[in-house]
Amino acid sequence: MNNPLLLPELVELIVEQITVCEWPEYSCDRLQSCALISRTWIVPCQRALFRDISLYDYNRVVRFLPHLRRYPHLQNLIRYMKIWQTPPHSEARNDYLSCLIALFPLIPRLTYLCITFDKSRSWDTHDHQFIEAFGAFLHTSESLTELVIRNLRSDADFQQMFSYLEGTNVKRVVLYTEPYPPDDPFRVDFCSSTISVLNLPAIELLRVDWPDVLQLHIALSLWLRHYPTMFPNLKHLEVVINQSFDLDLLFRDVLQPVSLRLESFRLELMPRVLEDLALYEGLFEGLHFNHFKLCISEPGLGRYGAQTLINWLSYTLLHLANSRTTVHFVELTFTFVEIDDVEAVSAEWATLDEVLSHAAFTGVQRIHFEEDSDENDLITAQAEPELASEIQHAFPRLASRGVLCFE
Repeated sequence: MNNPLLLPELVELIVEQITVCEWPEYSCDRLQSCALISRTWIVPCQRALFRDISLYDYNRVVRFLPHLRRYPHLQNLIRYMKIWQTPPHSEARNDYLSCLIALFPLIPRLTYLCITFDKSRSWDTHDHQFIEAFGAFLHTSESLTELVIRNLRSDADFQQMFSYLEGTNVKRVVLYTEPYPPDDPFRVDFCSSTISVLNLPAIELLRVDWPDVLQLHIALSLWLRHYPTMFPNLKHLEVVINQSFDLDLLFRDVLQPVSLRLESFRLELMPRVLEDLALYEGLFEGLHFNHFKLCISEPGLGRYGAQTLINWLSYTLLHLANSRTTVHFVELTFTFVEIDDVEAVSAEWATLDEVLSHAAFTGVQRIHFEEDSDENDLITAQAEPELASEIQHAFPRLASRGVLCFE
């Protein structure tokens, strides 16, 4: 029976709030209960329940697959999906992979896919069948635009994955690898000096997050060496630095040659890198990014770490301003963990405000602040007026220029 007192628009808002404000396991139970209220609630609840699916357990996959076949209209509701090549604590791995292969034709409207590969063993026949089915899905999917690949191990694996992307509509590619022990035989290893040059015109964003920075440097050198041909429309590059490394070498050899073509570059530094930041005062010289983003992507930095980071940033930017290098930053985005405590680093903010007011940075038109590096949420005056006001107070020179953005 329909409830005449509750408009469909209000039902949509209630369902959205349940999805946003509760943990997934709690929201699923709540949404299932709400779907029983009346017919008005069924479609909004189904849309919320099937929008984002995680398949990491054999039993879950076995139950989920027949459900999609029995109710085909649910297939079009799935937009985001995370799957594991080998689920934890599963003895029926081959049957699990067969179910995943059968799943690919049943997700025609998928826009985001994250696949976590098993980094603890070599691939067998069933794994290769799964990979081939995945490649076929990439070529037939018209809606998939973002792909996250976790734990590929070698340059051959990446070469195969990039070959599958050729001719697809995928625009955003994220490559992530979990930490490996130094003696792990399955650790990421780039040993080839050349790669087969592909043409991937659809890719606009490439994000690389590996714990082994040396291998990251080698991989980026290989891929971006053929940048105009392999990634002709690449606009955004994001790199996560997990350990101390010769960042000057990475920037000089890899980033400077491609910076002229890119619209934005995002550099994420883990806290363990902070102790060696003083070595990289010339890091930004020669870069031409229109939008440069710097963030710390891991909590627990603390007040001292935040002070260290801001001081290093001020010193590095001042070094850049005093050099003969022309500054080409038009837009800057800063992310600092624990940014809520603006007063704790007020002196450091004042120094950064003074540096960014240097004549060399008059070309900078917009400066954004991110509060949370995981969600990458920009601070807005509407959502957080007090925090936006505190930041404007901490940067009086930049505020007077009107470059601080809190839209």
